[in-house]
Amino acid sequence: MGGKSFAKPASRLTTAELDKLTSLCQLSLAAIFSRIERLRCITSKSSHGDLDLLCSFDEPDIRIGSAEVGVTSIEAGKEAPGEEGNVVRVRRFCDTVSAALGADGWVLAFYGYPIIALQVPHTVTSPSGEIEEAFWQVDIALVHPDMLDAYLVTCSYNIVFALLVLACQALSPSLWFKRKSLCLRHRPFSGHPIIQITLIDDQDELWEWLGLDMAVWHAGFDNYVAIYRWITTNPAGSALVDAWNRVAAGTMDGVRIEYKRFHTRIDGVPEFIAWLKANRVVSPSDRSAHGPITSPRRNSSALDSGQELPLDDIVIPLLKRSGQLKSYSAQVEPIWANVLRIVANTEKRKANKEKAKRDEEAARAKRAALAAEAKKGSSGSSAELAKGASNLKVDGGG
Repeated sequence: MGGKSFAKPASRLTTAELDKLTSLCQLSLAAIFSRIERLRCITSKSSHGDLDLLCSFDEPDIRIGSAEVGVTSIEAGKEAPGEEGNVVRVRRFCDTVSAALGADGWVLAFYGYPIIALQVPHTVTSPSGEIEEAFWQVDIALVHPDMLDAYLVTCSYNIVFALLVLACQALSPSLWFKRKSLCLRHRPFSGHPIIQITLIDDQDELWEWLGLDMAVWHAGFDNYVAIYRWITTNPAGSALVDAWNRVAAGTMDGVRIEYKRFHTRIDGVPEFIAWLKANRVVSPSDRSAHGPITSPRRNSSALDSGQELPLDDIVIPLLKRSGQLKSYSAQVEPIWANVLRIVANTEKRKANKEKAKRDEEAARAKRAALAAEAKKGSSGSSAELAKGASNLKVDGGG
């Protein structure tokens, strides 16, 4: 979290200090976590705001979610009033982690996964000659063992996850990259439920489908341009070839990607897109093939209750490949039945409204005719009375 989780900013670390602190953490925390991995960063980076660690965490009795955000260490010998149950277990666990590193304090955050930010004094690694108040920040991300490898790839280098989200959204607004899996999130009818189906749930299969050379990732990167080259160098026929052609052709220009949903940093994405457009040649035929993408999120006014938004061409093969096409059809069926019912009711209300309007117009016309008839009759009576009065005058005068 950039070394800014506490009231006073943490000291920045040199790469040598980062390596030394990493070794200390791996040794001190080995009894608590079965696996500890440091997030990767570009090798040309010489100054670091904090140490980011991924730690294998699978404790059924300790639930750490958004409800626990803001829980912090308290002064020794004091109690947190009103806390019970899970919060107490969370606090004790964080205290155990903090004590193992000799930290002066901790704060709990949640970015889609829990992070314990620790305030580790310099004296832990350099017992003498250090200012006692100075500290480093160590962020411990707690990740399920099955997800740790996926988080290691997608959380390292800050930008990888955001770029893969961008690529999948360029292929189809219904495709969502979720670190270890690829999911379908499709709303076939505006205003109706979203259908969610996992299309790929194996990490190696996902990297292969995307077209990523993971051996290059493991070798590391000197700078961000090296990351750009790695993520855009893909075998023919792989998903990322089409995705980057779309982005380079301007398909995603002006489209807001909901990165916050994935709790990731987006620093550098505009720079990547600019680099891609400057370095990737897209033929005119490719540009015409990769026109603007529309979806319920981007063009909801184009849909009504009875108009289905079809699946993009790339999604149907993925549904077949995963054996989920029948599942998708089964989920669409009740939605479609509900849509037909709504459309029928809407048409019925419309017909009733039009009938009521016609009836009102007919009644109004009838009332107007009766009024005209009454007025005509009234005029005739007045004329008869006037004639009678005139006759009386004549008779009287005789």
